[in-house]
Amino acid sequence: MRTLFTLISLVFVCGTYAAGTINDKKDPVASGSLEEQFDAMLERSNRYQDFKVVKRTWLDRFKVNFSDTLRAKDAKAMAQTIVITDLESDVAGLELQISNANTEIEALQLDMESMSFFGATVDRTAYKATMWTIVGILTFMGLFFLLKFKNSNILTVHAKEAMARSEEEFDRFRKFARDREQLLSRELQDEVNKRMAS
Repeated sequence: MRTLFTLISLVFVCGTYAAGTINDKKDPVASGSLEEQFDAMLERSNRYQDFKVVKRTWLDRFKVNFSDTLRAKDAKAMAQTIVITDLESDVAGLELQISNANTEIEALQLDMESMSFFGATVDRTAYKATMWTIVGILTFMGLFFLLKFKNSNILTVHAKEAMARSEEEFDRFRKFARDREQLLSRELQDEVNKRMAS
């Protein structure tokens, strides 16, 4: 059992050492950002006087990675430009809708503030003032004619009473005149009878 444990430990340590060695030998431009790849290339490059000697395969891979990154950035920028263009057209459409809505609101407010009166468009306040003036005039005329009617009614009642009194007086006078006429007729007949008898 101890040998098995020792064997497993040995395999583990060798595997770790081998992985570290592979990572050391690993291509510096295989992964990471462009800046990390560039730094790794410079770090792992050999020196020759004041120059760095970089493997051609690393430079070719870095160029491919750089080109891929640029293409990806260009594609992303193009996609964002398309999105921005779409958003700008949406904004322009929304601004047009807002402008149309504002125009409709102004027209509705104008309609609310004015109304048609005998075919002419009149301001609502002028319409109200005109209507209240007409109502006031009609009320005044109604009260005026009501008072005139009451006065006329009172005068008519007085005139009827005066006429009834006059008719009574006239009836009395007529009765008195008839009685007097009859009396004068009798007296005249008596006189005529007296003269004929004498």
